[in-house]
Amino acid sequence: MKRDKGMIHRTTDFRPDSTREKNPLWPLVLMVRAMTNRHSLLTRAGIAILMTAVVVPITSVSANCNCHDCELSPVSIEGPYFIDLHKIRSDVRENTTGVNLELKFQIVDIETCSGIGGATVEIWSCDAQGFYSGYLGRSPDEVATSARHQMPTDNSTFLRGGQVSDDEGYVRFLTKVPGYYAGRAIHLHVLVSVLKWDVFVGQMYMPEGIIEHILQEPAYHREPDAPSRVRNEEDIYFVSSGGNMTTLLPTVAYDGSLQASCRLGVKLRAKREYSAN
Repeated sequence: MKRDKGMIHRTTDFRPDSTREKNPLWPLVLMVRAMTNRHSLLTRAGIAILMTAVVVPITSVSANCNCHDCELSPVSIEGPYFIDLHKIRSDVRENTTGVNLELKFQIVDIETCSGIGGATVEIWSCDAQGFYSGYLGRSPDEVATSARHQMPTDNSTFLRGGQVSDDEGYVRFLTKVPGYYAGRAIHLHVLVSVLKWDVFVGQMYMPEGIIEHILQEPAYHREPDAPSRVRNEEDIYFVSSGGNMTTLLPTVAYDGSLQASCRLGVKLRAKREYSAN
């Protein structure tokens, strides 16, 4: 399987001002640029986060999320909309609309601080309007009645897929920034399994400032009677499952797409005791 060996964090745009103004996310570029001065070391809540605007090889991806290196990443519920597709692919977008998101993860054994090769990493999320593939019969305006798994309503597969990590534990996905649905903050699910054992299931979030800009894009516009969006600090799972530690800190590319990377620390002896509820 061909794997990408590098990624580019582009937060600096050298095009003429007239061209930049055509980028609908240019205000977001400016905001992220202000947050991440080139080659700067930021400290948030006592956590040092290295963020860079230059070419970063995938073998030295900095943690563009709040997870600690070589520490167990916070787990969360699997939720009701997981589907075991056995669909290995890096580009899960299909024909969905919304802001492109390039995600790169490194899966790390917390006991050895080394990457785990051969791990299966699966992601799934709702689309810009709050619909999950496989559950198009479920209205995003209605709060889920249970966190336990629900039977799919259809055969759609957008924004779902898995990758097998390389020898150093890296995987890469092309997806879309999720929208929101009733009762939940904007999030993306991640499941990691090794030798058929699920060793991590969690949810990735985004900073509220970035979300506000994303939701101004036409693909994310909702009807006036749609439910109000739940903010991160209002979300029960963000608060109870360490969501601040799995919040992505993306950079912005020339075309307005987002790029983010994160190390996920797992314990290989972990068993799937937390996935349902």
